Amino acid sequence: MGWLGWMLTITGLLIGLVSLMTIVGVFIPRDHVATRSLTLSCPPADVYELWRKTDEWPTWWKLVKSVENLPDPEGRKAVRLTYVDKNCFDLIVEEAPPHRMVTRIDDRNKMFEGTWTYEVEPTPTGCVVRLTERGTIPNPLIRTMARLMMNPAMYIEIHLKALAERCGSPANIQP
Repeated sequence: MGWLGWMLTITGLLIGLVSLMTIVGVFIPRDHVATRSLTLSCPPADVYELWRKTDEWPTWWKLVKSVENLPDPEGRKAVRLTYVDKNCFDLIVEEAPPHRMVTRIDDRNKMFEGTWTYEVEPTPTGCVVRLTERGTIPNPLIRTMARLMMNPAMYIEIHLKALAERCGSPANIQP
């Protein structure tokens, strides 16, 4: 078999692998829910201020390189997060009462959809923070890759560890 035969064989195998991964992805649920919680030694009002001040996220959430405020036709807070790996996501703050904030991803590429719900409850020595991701991955190929390569709570855990560090608390994250 010459080089053309090898190239055609390798191309066929790659196409077959991508096709198989896409077929497998059809059977993986589109939606997922992941929740983690963390006990902090700072008061709930301080945590809520950290969430609200999205412009300051890059100072304590090292995964985020920059935050750009965006216009939103419905008058909600909207930002573009640029991560250190150059990924960008637009977030819209759907709900923001004093002890709860819901952000929705507004991904132009539609690879990921969903919300993060931040909740904070006071304790005698600080507060408990709960972060829940309700996500959807519409593309079956991306769903298969996500299932094989990442923990659905990975970004929640990274975020909560950064929050704990910012608040000077241990990062004892609980499911």
